[in-house]
Formats: sequence, structure tokens, C-alpha cells
Amino acid sequence: MASDKAIGVSLLAISVIIAIAYVYILYFTEYTMLLLELTATVAVLAVLGIIGYIGYTLATTPPPIPPEELEKILKEEEEKIKKELEEKEEVKEKESVEEKSES
Repeated sequence: MASDKAIGVSLLAISVIIAIAYVYILYFTEYTMLLLELTATVAVLAVLGIIGYIGYTLATTPPPIPPEELEKILKEEEEKIKKELEEKEEVKEKESVEEKSES
């Protein structure tokens, strides 16, 4: 918890320092155009990167299973589980019958 607070304070301090430096360079130096160009470039690349990531995710994610097919799969699984339970019950019944016959 203490390290989280330290990280938070550090991030706050860094952002304030960068904001002050940005404003200073923007208004009080000869690098105003360079700063604006870099800012625009970073902003555009960030937006295009996000759009590209969304496109990649959409292209590589398999389509969802239709509800009808999902219901069919769930019913099949349910039937398998019921059969397994019935088989276990039959085995238990046979074992209990064998134990009674041995007694």
C-alpha cells in the first residue's frame, strides 16, 4: 500500500514537472513549432495505434458461438453428466448389493 502511494506521488510530481516544462517551451523558447509538431505527431500516432489495436483484436478474435449451437452443446454436456451420474449410481448399487450378499 505504501509503495502504491509512493508511485502515485511520483507520477503526480513527474506530470507536474512535464506540464511546467511543456508550457515553458511552448511560450518562452524558440522551439514552439517543434513542440507543437511533436505533440501533434504523438497524439495522431496514439489515436492510430488504438484504432490499429481495435482492428487487430476484431480481426483475430473468433466469432461468438450462436445461441442455438451453444444450447445444443450444453444439452449434450448435460446428457453426458447425467449418464456418468447414472453409471456411478449403478456401480454404488452393485457394490451395496455385493456387500449385503457377503454379510
